[in-house]
Amino acid sequence: MAKDDLTKIDGIGKKLAAALVEHGVDSFARLAALDDDGIATLEGTNDFKGRNDWPAWIKAASALAPAAGADTQANNARRFEGALPSGKVAVGGNTMDIAWPPPAGMPAAALEGALFAVKAKPERGRWRAGRKFSREETTISLAELDDDQRAAIAGDPELVVSLRLVEPE
Repeated sequence: MAKDDLTKIDGIGKKLAAALVEHGVDSFARLAALDDDGIATLEGTNDFKGRNDWPAWIKAASALAPAAGADTQANNARRFEGALPSGKVAVGGNTMDIAWPPPAGMPAAALEGALFAVKAKPERGRWRAGRKFSREETTISLAELDDDQRAAIAGDPELVVSLRLVEPE
């Protein structure tokens, strides 16, 4: 269920709103925070192929996003300061999702406790690296995977993969 009613944005109907939520964009703040990589990931799915409405949607979402959401993003970004290049987006209370592979120059300490967040695109799910993935997000500690398994999961076009950095408690 969406945190915000995304259909309030011109051009987003019930079907697109549901697709956005399915892909983790469940609030105005998350839509407003999409960067080029996030948009490219979404456009790689059948739900969003051929869409060129992103700038208008992001602008509208920015106007509708509560000010507190922006403060939370800024605080999250500060928690990971120096770990990521500019333009990457913080999400959640103590996590940040970025595309895999991590940017060159990311400190190894930033990957401690990191997780792969994986969803299968096909409804039937997908087997990769000895694991079954469904359309429900699965998280796997990077420490549980060897380099070949990471490459197999991240390189599979039927999987949506991000790297979730978790701030140490």
